[in-house]
Amino acid sequence: MLLFTNFNHQKLSLNQLAIELNLRYGISISKQAIDDRFTQAAVDFIKSILEQALKIMIYEQEFKDLGILQHFTQLKIKDSTCFQLPENMAEKYAGSGGSGSGASIRIQFEYDFKTGAISDLSLHAFNNQDLNDAGRTMSSVQPNELVLRDLGYSKIEVFQQIVSQEAFFLSRLKSNITVYEKKGNDLVKIDFQAIEANMKETGQTFIEKQVYIGEREKLPVRLLIELMPEDKKQERLRTAQQTAKKKGRKIGKAFLARYGLNLFITNIDEQKMDGRKLRKLYLIRWQIELMFKTWKSIGEIHLVKK
Repeated sequence: MLLFTNFNHQKLSLNQLAIELNLRYGISISKQAIDDRFTQAAVDFIKSILEQALKIMIYEQEFKDLGILQHFTQLKIKDSTCFQLPENMAEKYAGSGGSGSGASIRIQFEYDFKTGAISDLSLHAFNNQDLNDAGRTMSSVQPNELVLRDLGYSKIEVFQQIVSQEAFFLSRLKSNITVYEKKGNDLVKIDFQAIEANMKETGQTFIEKQVYIGEREKLPVRLLIELMPEDKKQERLRTAQQTAKKKGRKIGKAFLARYGLNLFITNIDEQKMDGRKLRKLYLIRWQIELMFKTWKSIGEIHLVKK
């Protein structure tokens, strides 16, 4: 690996690398021989380097100041990044179809923000959506861990499993999940449009409720409701309209009822952490988004040859 660092960050093909090794160091090695070095041991080695890099990156000051990470043994963040591949890889990594490449890859990545330990770094076909992957790593969740997820992984069965394993979750709430609140002895569907109107009228920007999610499951959770600024609300609507038009669909009524609100759900007790701290805690999830951008902008992992 040290030899690779001495080429001034040149982006060499395997054939060019073999030539350079021969010219500079008198090492005669074929392109195939270099390719053969990319074994499972090499993959594990690179993974360990990534874990060490994560340990250097974690615990930025703004999150240290929260004083809340000590409540959890681990804080697991998971997300995926996608990009197109050459057409000849379509059999293993199928794309979404349409005008794009017939081959696309989805990288599922999950790591512990507190230690940098990686619990998932795996390659999948693009059409294996995040929702299908939501429960794949749940067997590794231990008591008192916190699982931080985005909309794509919002699945009630997974939340139930986290609760049963005495762990915690903090997630965005998907628009197709039904939400109920208790009124007297009855569970009544929440009217999000009425909530938004009331928040505007009373000048509130953040509230929370004890609710139940799922038409069948009725899982009890805390619902954190954040009123979006009007410009951000309209931006969200425009994005949804463009996506719907591109896919030849109509925007669902459930989305339209909620698009002016940011909604988060958790099973963390109110006495353990108040809602505003939880909202700030969720910002940690952006660390994985920044990492993906670095992988592409600097590492150029999306530039794949045949």
